[in-house]
Amino acid sequence: MESRVNNQDGNINVDTPREDDPDTQCGFGSFRPGFLQIFARIGAFVSFYSLSGLLTSTLAVYINSQVTMLEKQFGFSSAETGFLMSCNDIGFLSCIIFCGFIARKVFQGVGKSVRYPFITLYVDDAVDKRKTGFYMGIIIGTAIFGPALAYLVGGLFNNIYITLEKVDITPKDPRWIGAWWLGFVVFGACSVVFSLPIMLFPRKLKSKSRMKDLEMTGENVEHVTHKSTGQTFIQEVKDFGKTIWRLLRNPIYITIALSSVISVIGLSGMLSFMPKYLVIQYTIPLWKSNIIIAISTIAALAMGSFLGGLVSRRVEMTPRTSLKMLLIFDFINLICMSTGFFLGCDQPTLVGDNGHGRELNSLYSPIERSCILGCSCDDGAYFPACGEDGRTYFSPCHAGCTEQIAQSFFNCTCINSGKATPGLCDQGCSSKLYIYSAITFIGRFVDAFKIIPIIIVNLRCVEERDRASASAFSGFLSSALGWMPGPVIFGAIVDGTCSLWKYTCGERQSCLLYDIILFRKVIHGYGTIATALSIFTVFLLYIYLRVKGITKWREHDKKADKDNKLVDHFGERDEGVKE
Repeated sequence: MESRVNNQDGNINVDTPREDDPDTQCGFGSFRPGFLQIFARIGAFVSFYSLSGLLTSTLAVYINSQVTMLEKQFGFSSAETGFLMSCNDIGFLSCIIFCGFIARKVFQGVGKSVRYPFITLYVDDAVDKRKTGFYMGIIIGTAIFGPALAYLVGGLFNNIYITLEKVDITPKDPRWIGAWWLGFVVFGACSVVFSLPIMLFPRKLKSKSRMKDLEMTGENVEHVTHKSTGQTFIQEVKDFGKTIWRLLRNPIYITIALSSVISVIGLSGMLSFMPKYLVIQYTIPLWKSNIIIAISTIAALAMGSFLGGLVSRRVEMTPRTSLKMLLIFDFINLICMSTGFFLGCDQPTLVGDNGHGRELNSLYSPIERSCILGCSCDDGAYFPACGEDGRTYFSPCHAGCTEQIAQSFFNCTCINSGKATPGLCDQGCSSKLYIYSAITFIGRFVDAFKIIPIIIVNLRCVEERDRASASAFSGFLSSALGWMPGPVIFGAIVDGTCSLWKYTCGERQSCLLYDIILFRKVIHGYGTIATALSIFTVFLLYIYLRVKGITKWREHDKKADKDNKLVDHFGERDEGVKE
């Protein structure tokens, strides 16, 4: 089959054989057998890529489920573990913008490029415009299930002791350290294996509905080929700078990017330390915390993004409609997030200490000296023990315990029954945990609906030639200013809620005891402020669109007007959106 393309003047004809074009065939190098060509379609690509993205995102987020274990084993503070989680974005930031720029020139295929800058472009070029959100909803929704899988499997691995041996302590014991390293081995190996099929997909997919739009004239083909192979590096850098400048002058694009960055700063910090928060706030083991997060947060995000794709396919995503959706979804999430200020437990009181080594405050309760006479208790050796009287003691020694059998302490002179077990006592507020989880699910589910509208806005508000760079630049900003600093900033804030630190050789290490009320206020205050600022930013953009009378996207107007007359305020065709 051949396609004939005329230039704008109708004088240039180019015959392009489509069936024999290696750029549209599955394979690798010269290996392009016929049986592989049945996969050269958008449905097959989305299926394979979604599976690969699922495993990759699982590996990237798995470390978040092991924060408590890493701090316990290596003595890290929350700020230090926050830095570890941010390291995932360093390699991403090193190449994303420039790779996104040259994607439109030489690297059209996903298998030959960094995936995040132009996966959206690859799909958008292969399908009808209104179907882009639908397919991206499938890809993103599946990828978000990766973190859910990471938290679920991380919870199972937390129930296995770090040496994979059977020991006589349980996960509730303060000495327990789960097999945190096992997930990196399992998910790392699977990610490598299942990413290999992606290399076999063509550089571009054939599409009856989009092929005519994407055909280039003979003049343009020669121009692109010349610039891709003969243009100097200096000229490439100049073109790259011009592209970034056009994006920075685009008020719609840059405002949405700013809103996304603000939102990501809050989301990244909360997600990174949410497992730790549930463990400390509700006195539950880490494995249970990970499972709750997998269901109430990550699964909700995955389902919401998928359904958001369906909505975008059925609703005409005009500029104002897209922004209205963002405002509604963010506002509902803000309300749900605010309930976290009230759904928490009381601060557990530690019995013991007797004021030695630190001043008594609301976190400590003195004990009768008569019950620990003859006990040389170290007031710095924190090892919580739950007595059968329902009180948590600073250590077994502070409960007067003199004997340990398996996982229990006996002959505890400060406890009537004389028995205690390792760990903090149950706070008795499990009902609040379940309510909190349900409301969190609703908030995250609704909030995930905005993922696809944001993608649509980023694609439609820029020129056709800038779509890959726009996707890359927004990803760069989100990582550099959101995902990377978010966990570090929030980790430092969490450290400020610590009331008892562990010291080794005079050096401060991990936190042993938190002020859980302050912790609750901090984590939800952080997220609430970020979400409120994001809403305010989008609201200002919505007002701007109404004042300027902008009702349609650039691409829509090009198709509607044969003379290339664009809607006012979108700017000239070569210069982008005017300020």
